[in-house]
Amino acid sequence: MLTRSGTAHLYSFQEFYTDAQYGPDFGYYSTGRILHYNAPFREANNESDEELPVSEAAAHTAASFNSYETWPMSLSPHFGAMLADRLHAMWRSISQPVPFFIFEFGGGTGVLARDILQRIWFAYREFFNALGAYILGERSAALRATQRMTAHDFITG
Repeated sequence: MLTRSGTAHLYSFQEFYTDAQYGPDFGYYSTGRILHYNAPFREANNESDEELPVSEAAAHTAASFNSYETWPMSLSPHFGAMLADRLHAMWRSISQPVPFFIFEFGGGTGVLARDILQRIWFAYREFFNALGAYILGERSAALRATQRMTAHDFITG
C-alpha cells in the first residue's frame, strides 16, 4: 500500500482490526448489522410485585440473531443480576457514597446495563437512588442507538 507521499506502508493488523470492527463502510459494529435483543422491562428479574411503566418501544420484544451472543446476553438476566449484587455489596463496603457511578466500556447492545439496573431497581432501591449515572462507553453509533432502545426505561434527559 502506498501513502500519499509515495512511500510504502504495510497495513498493520491493528489497522485491519480497527477497520473490521469500526470502519465506516464495512465495520461490524459501525454498520449496525449486529445481534439485537430487547426484552420488555417487566419480564426480567422482577422479584417484587412492583413494575415500572413500560414504554411502547420497549414493550415489543425483538430478537434478531445475526452473529453471536455474549455471556451477558446468553445468561440474561441472571448475569446482570449477579453483577448488580456484587456492585451493591461493593457500594456498601465503601460506606455507600452518593452519588455512585457505574461505568461499562464496550456495552454492546445494552443488555447487561439493563439487567444490572433492573436488579438494582427491584432489589436495592436505596442503591438505585444513590446512582449518579450508569455510563456506557461505546465507540459505535449504531450500538449507542441500540443501547438507548434496550435500556429505554432507565434513560433520563
